Amino acid sequence: MYLHGRARKTAHGIHTRHRTMTPPPLPRRLVNRLMHVADKARRAYWRFRGKTIYGVVAKAYTTDGTLLLIRQTYSSGWHLPGGGRSSREAPIDAALRELREEVGLKSWTDAQVQCSVGRILSGVPAVIDVVEVRNVVYAFKRSLEVEEIGLFNPRHLAPGTLNILEHPTHP
Repeated sequence: MYLHGRARKTAHGIHTRHRTMTPPPLPRRLVNRLMHVADKARRAYWRFRGKTIYGVVAKAYTTDGTLLLIRQTYSSGWHLPGGGRSSREAPIDAALRELREEVGLKSWTDAQVQCSVGRILSGVPAVIDVVEVRNVVYAFKRSLEVEEIGLFNPRHLAPGTLNILEHPTHP
């Protein structure tokens, strides 16, 4: 947002009156392309750095038992919400943070680490923790990263939808 306004001097000091103007939104296709390029740059940085990547994904279930998945602007298909975390951040804290950022998490009743998955991600070793979060209540708002969310019956997911969970390394 851009802020501008006029300042005027009063007996109590300087008072500034601001008006808020929002710039026109960028075309969605341009935003998606820019996010795709940013994702490629991030992955190139990971390869350059060469250190283990730590991440988290959240298996978020709503109060009626449906699984919440997201569609990102920079990749195709449906994915579990999640992202990177520092090695010092607890997996549950990281999962809840990602849910707040990506789907607008408002409340939940239970969160626990299900397993850790070892993967090679963009040529770099990665440790991804899977956190199950129950009774999720959210207020979704579309963002640069997440285009839409979907609620799915976990028993009727297409094969490969949750491919991150196929080879857990340890509970």
